[in-house]
Amino acid sequence: MLRTKTNPLQTERASLPRPKKLKIAFVLHPFWGSPDHVSTHIAVHEVARRLTDTCSIIVYRGRGPETVSADWLDDVQYRYMKVPSENQYVRLIGKVPILRRLRGSLSFKSTWYYWGHALQIALDARKQGCDIVHILNLSQFAPIIRTLNPKTKIVLHMHCEWLTRLSRPSIRRRLRSVDFVLSCSDFVTKQIRDAFPEFVSRCATLYNGVDVDHFFPSAESREEDRIKRLLYVGAVCPHKGLHVLLDALPAVLKRYPNFRLDVVGESAFPLPLDWLPSLGEPELMAPLVRFYDGKGYVGHLKEQITRLGLVDYVQFSGKVSREELAQRYRQADLFVFPSLWNELFGIPTAEANASGVPVVTSRIAGLPEVVEDEKTGLLVPPGDPTALADAIIRLLEDEELRRSMGQAGRERVLQHFTWDKIVQDLVPHYEALMAGDKSCAMETSIIHSKS
Repeated sequence: MLRTKTNPLQTERASLPRPKKLKIAFVLHPFWGSPDHVSTHIAVHEVARRLTDTCSIIVYRGRGPETVSADWLDDVQYRYMKVPSENQYVRLIGKVPILRRLRGSLSFKSTWYYWGHALQIALDARKQGCDIVHILNLSQFAPIIRTLNPKTKIVLHMHCEWLTRLSRPSIRRRLRSVDFVLSCSDFVTKQIRDAFPEFVSRCATLYNGVDVDHFFPSAESREEDRIKRLLYVGAVCPHKGLHVLLDALPAVLKRYPNFRLDVVGESAFPLPLDWLPSLGEPELMAPLVRFYDGKGYVGHLKEQITRLGLVDYVQFSGKVSREELAQRYRQADLFVFPSLWNELFGIPTAEANASGVPVVTSRIAGLPEVVEDEKTGLLVPPGDPTALADAIIRLLEDEELRRSMGQAGRERVLQHFTWDKIVQDLVPHYEALMAGDKSCAMETSIIHSKS
């Protein structure tokens, strides 16, 4: 009978206590839409599921299915906190006189914004023994979570500009409870560093990613003389600039009448009027007030389409499945994203490039970090229908330019914006935070080697 030799070193290692798994909790906004269609929710799940081999992952959300307090998806545990909806909260404080003074707490500007949700998370995170709590956007939650979890590392991950658009003294106090600040573009990282120079060393950029196995180029060759497909994907709301795109199309129609525009996305209720100043530059935001007249943004767009003679050239497809969305990208000749607000990353532009489609978009905020001008697409001044029309016409008339930009776009996404790359960039930040915790030091090095 053959026997294998026992390696004393292996035996010694096997007898050592196994290092505990790093426990990471992600904190999402309690009510911002469907997890399948909200970019921050998608980003958290894509990152979280890639960490589950070496970490224990929790994602905190608002109210889930009735009677369900937790469930699992891709080895990620989702824990649901019982928190009233905004409508329920409004009704509650309206009935109780002593609570009416809390109406202002419904504003995202308030320190007390959904403080009950934050408190529940803080208590549960302490019970779960979380090593890192990774909060998306809601800086108000950091002091509450810190108070009940003094040894936990807190990461604040900004997908918006709230840190620099809100009260500086208030934000500075919140940041004292934060160990590290991530932002989804260099544009917003620079803003935070400039506004709070004492926290410069705690700030870094972590881009969003794209599922490159789901969004990929079409393998079919295209006939040059067929109808050219323009595509827009995103919320149908004023700050996304669809009205600017419609103003550009009559000029396109004169030069290139053989096209159709497909608008894919839900008709979203406009953001509260008092949010507009926080979204972007005043000269771009101020004109959007006209869409807050009760008629609805889609109503305005349909009137505009009729007035400009575009009825036969524009279709609204509404919300489509994830599978159908990928197919729409592959069918498109050109992706147009005329955003007016400070788009910090612009995930649809990266999805289009991943699908081998050139992009025309606004030269604003973080979009130039995703779309490389004259290489993967064309950048135009925001709110300028003439420049937008010129860029669309240029690409419609040059098949070779469209092909080369689409190919370069796919290569750029593969290099910078895959979810595996995003996790590879994130893990060293976690490692640095935990470097002083001996119980986690070995485990974090294992995470990095597997990413």
